[in-house]
Amino acid sequence: MSRIYPSILRLQVHLLYQQTVTFSKDTNLENVINNNENEQTILTEYFKINETDVDARNYLYRRMYMVNPNEGEKYYLRLLLNHVKGAISFTDLKTVKNYICATFRERNVQTLWDDNFIAMSEDFTKEGITNKQLLINSVLFQIKIVLEQHHKKLSEYNLPQLELPENQI
Repeated sequence: MSRIYPSILRLQVHLLYQQTVTFSKDTNLENVINNNENEQTILTEYFKINETDVDARNYLYRRMYMVNPNEGEKYYLRLLLNHVKGAISFTDLKTVKNYICATFRERNVQTLWDDNFIAMSEDFTKEGITNKQLLINSVLFQIKIVLEQHHKKLSEYNLPQLELPENQI
């Protein structure tokens, strides 16, 4: 008699309509495709309960299977599920300030920018820069330098664009 208390269930992470569906080799594939139950997963049921139960919105979707960063959008979805409480849909997870981001990656970048801009701009503020656009450009320029060291470009991320020539920063 071996039991684990509390019981732990790993939660599946999947993109919209990309969940794992299991069936036996004798199963008619048309029946599998047309079975609406295959659209229900723990993740989609998490969204449904958040939509109807206000108290459920206080909880995160936790104890998920690991997702490798090489899996792209699925990885960024997992990051959001770790930090966004009460999501009611995949679209809801992509939404920030009433703007629906095209991808989960874009949503993560936008959230990082919004949540960390003040902290990233503190050094420039201490140097006497008070103009908001100049602060934004100064932070973006520093991010640009770091990205270029990793062979990336600022334009690959949905961040504000540098509006002044680099020699003015």
